[in-house]
Amino acid sequence: FSPEIEILGKQMKDLNINTPITSIESFSLTDNPAMFEGRWFIDSAVSTDGFSESYNKKYNKNVGVASGNAYDAINLFVRAVESTNNSETPSGQEITNSLGKISDYSGAFGQLIIDRDGIIRSQPSVKIIREGKAVVEK
Repeated sequence: FSPEIEILGKQMKDLNINTPITSIESFSLTDNPAMFEGRWFIDSAVSTDGFSESYNKKYNKNVGVASGNAYDAINLFVRAVESTNNSETPSGQEITNSLGKISDYSGAFGQLIIDRDGIIRSQPSVKIIREGKAVVEK
């Protein structure tokens, strides 16, 4: 996160360290992405066009970091609670069990898969910093 990632980038530059570096999400979270020009990294899935358009229309701005994650997490939780078949307040275990049975959720990042360990998986994206912005590498 900022400012640590920028401190690292500045120290590498000051020490003439040209070793290629990469990250998981860090370059998209920096306040100065131009510092990492040409560096590639793995980031969360790219939100679907439908989610991005709906978000932009409703809030009049582009989807922010983790917006899609929050949207999907809340909707998965609601779906799990609603499918517990408990008219009272369901227990944490009932919600967990219900969540583990969801296999057909399509959300902000497209199709999500909940594996047998309860880990929710989405398709990651490979991005690169170009002209000071994180763009999907094709």
